[in-house]
Amino acid sequence: MEIKASDIKDMLPEKGKKNCKECGVPTCFAFALKLSKRQAELSACPHLEAEARQTLEGLLSPPMRLITLGSGEHEIQMGDERVMFRHEQGFSHAPALAVVVSDNASDEEVDKKINQVSKFELDRIGNVYRIDLLALKFDSGDRGRFLDVVKKAHEASPMGALIMADGLEALFEARDVYADRKPLIYPITAENVDAALPRIKEKPTAVGVKADGVEALIPLTRKLSEAGIEQIVLDPSAKDMIEGAQWHTILRRSAVVSKFRPLGYPTMAFPCAMTGNPLEEIALAAAFVAKYAGLIVLSNLDEERVFPLLLLREDLYVDPRFMRQVPPNIYEIGEANENSPVLATTNAAITYFMVRAEIEQSKVPAYLAVLDTGGFSVQTALGTKKFGGAQIGEFLKQQGVADTNKLKKVIIPRPAYVIKEDLEANLPGWEVVIGPELAKEIQPMMKKLVQ
Repeated sequence: MEIKASDIKDMLPEKGKKNCKECGVPTCFAFALKLSKRQAELSACPHLEAEARQTLEGLLSPPMRLITLGSGEHEIQMGDERVMFRHEQGFSHAPALAVVVSDNASDEEVDKKINQVSKFELDRIGNVYRIDLLALKFDSGDRGRFLDVVKKAHEASPMGALIMADGLEALFEARDVYADRKPLIYPITAENVDAALPRIKEKPTAVGVKADGVEALIPLTRKLSEAGIEQIVLDPSAKDMIEGAQWHTILRRSAVVSKFRPLGYPTMAFPCAMTGNPLEEIALAAAFVAKYAGLIVLSNLDEERVFPLLLLREDLYVDPRFMRQVPPNIYEIGEANENSPVLATTNAAITYFMVRAEIEQSKVPAYLAVLDTGGFSVQTALGTKKFGGAQIGEFLKQQGVADTNKLKKVIIPRPAYVIKEDLEANLPGWEVVIGPELAKEIQPMMKKLVQ
């Protein structure tokens, strides 16, 4: 359970009655309320006693540890999750995706893959999708060859890395190459943890802990935690989708529901090791996106197959408390020109995608004017005065369309018929057309415009 503000207040100086205001808020209770909502830091209170600070740090720390990998604009975060289900609050961090680069491949293949993964970028209505990490894998048995590939990746790409090597010498030599970018080294197991501990502490590094099943992870994380190592990612070694869904769910529940600290870390999954079929691998990856993996490792980057995986990730990890929306803009569809009609709609994502798809299928070039309605649909935006004649007219003028468009025809959704006269008054000389109510009716309407 979440700690209450009243309980926090009792641990503050003079049991919350000091009210010195040095924390930046008027009262100790107000500060306690902010702490309970994770909107303030304990360090803001200069009079907090050491014992109370330690107790509150434990109570306020997330049930799942925050893990940071990479650096600069390629930094990624995992963990820091507080709920089991998205509707309770929303998830904090979408799972990271990594693609394997094996040292068994030829130099040409290694170069090609590093370049492909590093430069992969999809821009979809203002949302940019990328792969998060290179997974550098020691398969050749030749330590020198592996180190050459690691150095090549480090020089060729600014991305962070998951370093995968069974031998500790190869693992830590590669770690040293990537030390400036907070790599994740893997696997740390029951067999090598004692030998690995001094070298991990020498240069603190995030570690991927591997064990056969959930229970076997516990002694490993306890040993690491006792040594002061808390940047941990868990791999329960799932062998198929059913086992993976079960174990990752148990790990999530142990962390955020039971608050069991030895399992309070993000997890990693390897669909690349579960099948040789590319389609099955993406299906497995999709299951792990839904079932709580913090890092998912793929064997290859097939853009056509990874794109729906990225969309699924976005859909599941968008905050359900906020409307999904697209950036307000004038979108050109087809080879739109000065004689193309303008269709006006809201920036609710689902509305935008349905309307755009129907216009594209009609093959009629057009402009789609997407107004900022806070993500509301047409009916709701009308009721809140965010989608009216004045707003549409002003938007078209600001975007320059009102002056450059020679056709001067704007189409509004049928539910917005009540703003027709207002829009005509705000766009003198323009014809305002009442369009259809349903998105599926847009395509035949557009075809009639060019007949």
